[in-house]
Amino acid sequence: MDLEDDSVYTQIPDTFRLLPDTLPTLAGLSGRHKVIGTASRYMLNNYWYFPSPDSATVVWSNGTSGVALNFAVAPGTVVATARTSWDFPRQSQVATVTLLRRACS
Repeated sequence: MDLEDDSVYTQIPDTFRLLPDTLPTLAGLSGRHKVIGTASRYMLNNYWYFPSPDSATVVWSNGTSGVALNFAVAPGTVVATARTSWDFPRQSQVATVTLLRRACS
């Protein structure tokens, strides 16, 4: 699918860091944490959370469109699924992503 100029809303960063710091939230949106690693200048609403005890989701968005990366919580290499979401009618894109855990410096 050719996304043309909208491709900036589907690019996740090559590296990112998940922080335990909880973000200030609106009612009903608790449990979101900081992500270090900006996908693009258009996607500045970045956070992560645990949807269940054995999985995590990282989100990069502009507030309405973006990419959610869903993965199982496990040591070492993790295979995840990235899925786009749009604020207008468009088919979602889905891709498999391999995550490699790196020591933080």
